[in-house]
Amino acid sequence: MRSVAGSRRPWLGRNRSATTQNAATGAIDTPLLDRFFEGMTDDVQALSDAYAENHPVGRLGQSSEVGEAVAWLLSDKACHVRRSIPLISS
Repeated sequence: MRSVAGSRRPWLGRNRSATTQNAATGAIDTPLLDRFFEGMTDDVQALSDAYAENHPVGRLGQSSEVGEAVAWLLSDKACHVRRSIPLISS
């Protein structure tokens, strides 16, 4: 049993996605969101602004913020986060 646990640990340490498979993001300011809004209205900026105003922090999230949160999830600081879908929202 010891050799099995020893062989799995390096794999789990490098690949946290084995235990946390995804992260649910809120509205993130990206070209993909712009294309989504384009399918809904001719005034993309007005819709984006209105969406941001209704967001709890008053703005859309940034892709760098998602990257930082995912980096934290992959770090040893998040070693006790298991079998959950973290909500990453601005």
